[in-house]
Formats: sequence, structure tokens, C-alpha cells
Amino acid sequence: MQMSTRKISRKCPPGWHSTLSIITPTTHELWHRIPHPSQPLSVKNAYFVHSIDLTCDCQSKCLSPVKKQLRLSRELYCVLVFVVIVYIVALSHLYLTSSNDGSCGQNGKACFREFQLVPTTKAPADEDYVSRTVLLKEQFLLDAKLMNYSLYGLKELPVYPDHKKITQTYDIVPADLKLEEKLRVVYKKRLAACVIEKNMSTVLASIMCFLHDHEAFLKANRTITTEYFWTRFCKDKNEHNSIEDLLNATHTKLKDWTTFALVRDPLERLLSAFLDKCVMNREQFSDQNCYGCRDNIHCFVRTVYWRAKAFAKTQGRKPYNMEDVHTFPQNWHCSFKDRTNKMKIIKYYSEFTERKRTYARIVDVLKEAGIRPGLISEILDQLLGGSTYHTTIDSPEKKLVRMVVTKDQDLMDMIYSLYYHDYMMFGFSFV
Repeated sequence: MQMSTRKISRKCPPGWHSTLSIITPTTHELWHRIPHPSQPLSVKNAYFVHSIDLTCDCQSKCLSPVKKQLRLSRELYCVLVFVVIVYIVALSHLYLTSSNDGSCGQNGKACFREFQLVPTTKAPADEDYVSRTVLLKEQFLLDAKLMNYSLYGLKELPVYPDHKKITQTYDIVPADLKLEEKLRVVYKKRLAACVIEKNMSTVLASIMCFLHDHEAFLKANRTITTEYFWTRFCKDKNEHNSIEDLLNATHTKLKDWTTFALVRDPLERLLSAFLDKCVMNREQFSDQNCYGCRDNIHCFVRTVYWRAKAFAKTQGRKPYNMEDVHTFPQNWHCSFKDRTNKMKIIKYYSEFTERKRTYARIVDVLKEAGIRPGLISEILDQLLGGSTYHTTIDSPEKKLVRMVVTKDQDLMDMIYSLYYHDYMMFGFSFV
């Protein structure tokens, strides 16, 4: 093989070194030879040199055209990668925000198709993501429903109870005892509702169950207003018996949660419990389940009062039964004595026209917790479309019993003494 050499007489200034790349015809390895600046550069002995040109501008290192080309290639590669990334993101956004295929919303069924793009809440554990387009549509429909149902802007009316109406024939039952604390939770929204018996408790628990897993709830053909306590869909799924239990299970603090409870006019709640357990659904229970009073309202009220007094005397250590849970003062539930200022209190009204104020306040709380507008709309449709199986709000029996009770001043004095702190704490007026 014929060998050739080419002498290159090019010098860099003192202190500069140039690099000469020589490629052999057999191994194609990269060789570096660094001569002294004072000597000319040359290629000798057994290496075939194709074309080598060294440059030195006396302001920077001496670079070969190969290295210049590599630098230019790297810059071009970075630009191309950036363009590809932008293109992919644009295509993804176009796909995710495009209209659905028409499978949702058919046959009058609710559609809650979710796209993984825009978070609807700031809670770190939230996994409920939908596109911005879907959110805007759902919010528009929710606003329309609020207007259609006459719920827009409804607020609770302030009430200032006048305790002077009480004759205090009977001792007032103490406050701040701890009876029960039943929580129903939407974990990903950090939302917890404390349910109190006879305060729309079954429906409220169903709402929280629906929000906990609305897809499974609807797939099981469940509805909010037809759930039963004993066959409830979310049994042991989103339930806690105390706020401490909830915080320990989720490793969170109380300030991380939005908590609320529904309270009711004490007299209305007492009459509802009596009618539900002792009159309208008496065949489901034995006579002993109404304190043995059967359908005698006077016996029922007096028994509740003296049992509550005995329970308070033992500081809550005396055993209680199902009727007690439905009739004992509301301020004994939900640990109100510890968290009255931290828990949102919503009044539950018995009259249908006033009950819309309750629904409006529930909507406000759900919005604050970051619940999707589409889910809130579905809840309103179900709430305003039916009543629970054991509702006693508009029954003629309730009107009759209420008239009997309110005309008996001694019985009313006992009721006021039993629920005095409920009236004062939650702002209900004495009759």
C-alpha cells in the first residue's frame, strides 16, 4: 500500500496547542497528536491522510471542520426535539378537548366522561380530572338548573330565638355531651359530612356515597333518594365514627378538611322521629321500639325527656338505643362542643319551599370543596325529583300530631327544656 504524507505548516500563537485528527485506513480510530507550538505540524511514517485542515483564529481554540460540523448538528438536533415536543403536546390538547363520540348523554342518562387534563381541585390526593371545555359546559348547565329550580342566591334566614318564651317548668337538659359522630367522606376532595338522624341523614349519606364513587354508584342502578340504611351502597367504604378516626386513617389534619352538618328545628325533628318509628312504619318494629308508647305522643315525649336527663347525669355513660339516637339533642352529635366554629352548619327545613334554602347551601359547600358542576347538577335533579321512602314532611298525620303537641303547654315546656341548647346554638325560634 502506497503511503503518502502531507506537511502542514501552520502555527498557532505561543501557548496554544492544536489537535490533529488522523484516521487509519484499517481501524478508523481517532488519534491525537499534540506538537509543540514552535514546531510545524506534520504527518509521518505509516498513516494515510485524506484531507486535514487546521484553523486557528488566534481568539479561540483551533477547531477542525469536523468539530464545527458536530457542534452545528447538536444545535440542529435540539431544535428538532423541541419542535417535536410542541407538536405532540398540541395534538394531545386537540384530541382531549375535542367533542365526544356521542355515546354520552343518551337516553337521558347523565354523562360524566373524564379527560386527564385539567385538575378541578387543589387537593393533592384528587384524581378527578376533566377537560376545561367539559367544565365550562357543566358550569353553564348548573347555573341554568339553579335558576330553573329557584335556588340561585338563596340564603338562610337569620333567626334570633327568644328564650323568654320558656316558662322553665322543667330543668334544662345540659349541652356538650358526646353521643355519636357519624362521618361520610369524599376522600379525594377532603370533604366530610356529619350525619344526624332525622336531619336528611339517609339522603345526605347517599350524596356523599355518590360523590365518593359516582361511576360505581350509577352502574349499580342506585339513586340518591331511594337508598336504605341497612342496604346502603357505601357501607364501610367511606364511613368513620369520629373525626379522630378519619384524621388518623388519612394522616391529615382537621384544617385540611371541609366539614359540614345539617341541623333541624328540634320540634320538627322530634315529631318526624315519632311518626316514622311509631306510626307510619310501626309494623317494621316491635312495640318496645317506641319506648313501649305505641302511638301515644305524650308518653313518647316524656320518655325522651327523662331518658335524656338520665344520660346527661351519667355524662354519657348510660346505654342508649335507636330511639335515643333519633330524639336526643342534636348538639350531642358530631362533637359540636369541640368544632362548632370549624364545621359548617346548614339548616334543614321541613317545608318544601324553605327546603330549597337547604339545597342551595349544600351546593355552596360542594362548590367550595371543588366538586364537579356536572355531579352537583345530577344531585339536584335527584333531590328535587323525589322524596325518601320514610319522609313525613307533608303527611296529614304530622299536621295532626303537631296540632296536638303545640296545644299542650306543659308538653311544649318539656320539649323546650329538652332542646333548649339546640334552639340557642343553631338559631331556631321557639314556637
